[in-house]
Amino acid sequence: MNSAINGHYPWQHAWTWLLPTTTLAALLLLFVTGLNQPLFLQLNSLSLYTGPMVWSWITTFGDMLVLFALVLPLVGRHPRLLWQLILCAIIATLLSQGIKDFLNMPRPPTVLDAGQMILIGESHGWYSFPSGHTTAAFTLAGLISMQCWVSSKVKAAVIIGALLVGLSRIAVGVHWPQDVLAGMATGWFSAIAGLFLADKLSWGLRLSVQRPFALVLLGVVLTLLFRDWGDYPDARPLEVVLALAILPLAFPGLRHLFSSAGHQPLQTINAFGETTQSSSEKRWIGALVRLIITGFIFFLIFRNVDFDAVSETIIGLDIYLLILGILFQLASTLLAGLRWCRVSHLLGLREKTLFYLRSYFKGFFFNQGLPTSIGGDAIRVLDIAKLGGRKRDAFRGVFIDRLLGLTGLLLVNLFANLLNPDLLPQEIFWLINLIVAAGISGFVLLNFIHRLNVLKRWRITTFVVAISSELNSIFSRLGEWFIQGGLATAIHLLSMIAIFFIGHSVGMEEGLLTFLVIVPPVVLLTLIPISLAGWGVREGAMIGLFGLVGADKTVVLSMSLLYGLVLVIASLPGLYVYLTANTHHKMES
Repeated sequence: MNSAINGHYPWQHAWTWLLPTTTLAALLLLFVTGLNQPLFLQLNSLSLYTGPMVWSWITTFGDMLVLFALVLPLVGRHPRLLWQLILCAIIATLLSQGIKDFLNMPRPPTVLDAGQMILIGESHGWYSFPSGHTTAAFTLAGLISMQCWVSSKVKAAVIIGALLVGLSRIAVGVHWPQDVLAGMATGWFSAIAGLFLADKLSWGLRLSVQRPFALVLLGVVLTLLFRDWGDYPDARPLEVVLALAILPLAFPGLRHLFSSAGHQPLQTINAFGETTQSSSEKRWIGALVRLIITGFIFFLIFRNVDFDAVSETIIGLDIYLLILGILFQLASTLLAGLRWCRVSHLLGLREKTLFYLRSYFKGFFFNQGLPTSIGGDAIRVLDIAKLGGRKRDAFRGVFIDRLLGLTGLLLVNLFANLLNPDLLPQEIFWLINLIVAAGISGFVLLNFIHRLNVLKRWRITTFVVAISSELNSIFSRLGEWFIQGGLATAIHLLSMIAIFFIGHSVGMEEGLLTFLVIVPPVVLLTLIPISLAGWGVREGAMIGLFGLVGADKTVVLSMSLLYGLVLVIASLPGLYVYLTANTHHKMES
């Protein structure tokens, strides 16, 4: 029993991403249109037609104690699902409470007068975003919906139930619609993350983990039965009935878990039926470290930049300029895929153009859209290997494509610096140009280093010689220097124009040449693999370098955050390719 569906993880299916994608789009729409408060007032009036008790009972199912009590019958029956739930709950709690404490946004009773809204139960003043009840409900709903052994009717029922919990938070008057949408997305992504980690960290299936957690759940049910506190007194009878019903249902599983039969080894395989490898755990630990670093950088940034001001800046953006930015970034990514196609053809790999475009966008999605330990370059290598090519040759092709992209970025920056030498302080100007000149010189030198036979004697330099030889074969014709240089330069120019439009959509006034001078060093810094997809590093570097020319840090941060989102949007064609690819046959070309 696992979460795989026909040999695939559930996140390879479009339905897994439909809810969070739709939710985030709706959240963005609320921010842009300013409909959050009017929509709250409309939905909050639902209790006029149903009475307060209905919503008190529904919202109780988002209470963490109630949800944990409901899963007690899983003990001893579904150890893998229980382990997944532990991780999902931890992730959801950290995300939800962390965001709440950091943003500390006001709830409706703090903003609206008592006569403007209906309040059911206890009033709450702050820590509104996201809704904790909704997060908890959608964490459980997402986890259940991604189990292959659960029927479609049950999946539909738990999702509808979670939606009602979210709606109830508005009806009882303690959360805005934006809080509920954020809670939906947070809970669903927590379920996905928990599934990932559960398959990578198998030690949670041990009795030493399962038994203590079972005791905790049992304690939760007993607490639910006897507690004398809560925000909704009308729902106390419901809580008592639930606790009394759950105890006999959970008894057989508890008896099995704590009996001699419970000493039998539990499964230690992942959702594909493969033995969990320690190297996989190490990769995910590395991803977790990068996540922590990313969060810490953002913590430092928002200590110096007002979040509300950034939020207001983003809400007031020029949507048409933002759309132009998305289109130019898509064009840049498309051209980058065509460059990889040309490089691969010159190296003797003869797949059709569509194959390389699909593979490039898929790799781009893994780099930008997923905080995984699998890099986009590895995806491209594996795609070629699936067609019978050698991984070593495929890796060289991808590596050379990366080198060409980096060189194009350096060329754009060099020309921009020469055209505007007085923009930055002289020491910064010369430092950047020294790094750029060294990078370009190194690339040119690499084309000829294969002629040094002495380097072929050592294994460590064999790879460098091989890359040099293949670069030399690509640039054997003078015309190819101009073609590759033009492609590399055009790709980054399109990307810089995209950032230019995004910046101007939130009020940046600097010209395009300023962006060509400042943004390339930022991109270079994001290549340092210390954060997730460059998040945090990009924002800090943007604020620092644009601050040298007098740009407002609130506007710069807004631009950088939007650019990160635009990169994710531009990678979505790769998500489509990933979801629709037939992994049992060759990718269509």
